Amino acid sequence: GHSVAGSRFNTDCECNENTYQVAPGNCQDCPDGTILFVESGKPSSIDSCRCTAAGTFLQQTSDNEYACNACPANHWCADGIKHDCPLGSSGDSVGVSSVHNACQCEAGTYLHVPGGAELPQCIVCRKNFYCPSASISETMCPVNTHTLTTNAADQSECICDDGLFHLGTPDTEEEFCTECPADTYCEGGVQYACPADSSTLGYGGSKHEDSCTCTSGYFRQEMDGVTVCTECSQGKYCILGTNVESACFDDATTLYAGAASADDCKCGIGTYRPVSYTHLTLPTKRIV
Repeated sequence: GHSVAGSRFNTDCECNENTYQVAPGNCQDCPDGTILFVESGKPSSIDSCRCTAAGTFLQQTSDNEYACNACPANHWCADGIKHDCPLGSSGDSVGVSSVHNACQCEAGTYLHVPGGAELPQCIVCRKNFYCPSASISETMCPVNTHTLTTNAADQSECICDDGLFHLGTPDTEEEFCTECPADTYCEGGVQYACPADSSTLGYGGSKHEDSCTCTSGYFRQEMDGVTVCTECSQGKYCILGTNVESACFDDATTLYAGAASADDCKCGIGTYRPVSYTHLTLPTKRIV
């Protein structure tokens, strides 16, 4: 070590370059391949000695013996310091100096390196994004698609918005989803045919089964948990677009099943419908 002029005590002594002071007047050299790193005050332990080779750290090999060794798997070594890979990540490589190269986050998460004193961490991928294994950022789902949850790991988890469905491999991101054609509906990214005897009245882009309207003369009902269009019963009529069965007016019936209009309701024997009345009022008069 050395001292400045006028020094009176061994505590005034300063260690030479690349040495640290373990006690007053006792300076130790940093091991080969290291340099002294001083943040503040006087360095007082071997911990202040940092390896200079990238991807190495100072490791005790025996009593009072230290050497610079390659960073082990599941770690990265920057500025001579060994760091654990973030929770939820791993890596097989040794001697790595960058966290990006050393630690791969699990699928559904991505590696976030905030900088400064904050340590890197694996962040769960947000909804409408996906993160394959070893991602360092989130990837947004294609246009007109979404994910059902967070933590998506693959683009296949991006499903088309309702009213659209995925058709093959697109040439562009904009073609990833296709509008649902007429007489079908698309829910959860899947295309379904309308029930038998129903249609979407020529419209595409239908989002739900409710968009399927029963054909004239048919009405909608649930049978064993399945929506079906059933032919209108005799004595009733089913108007297109209503999906319901309506009874004919008093003393009237239809001549057949599957009637599509109140005009199909015919008066019974001995009654007639006045011409002045519309099918909305539909009273009958008895012939006497």
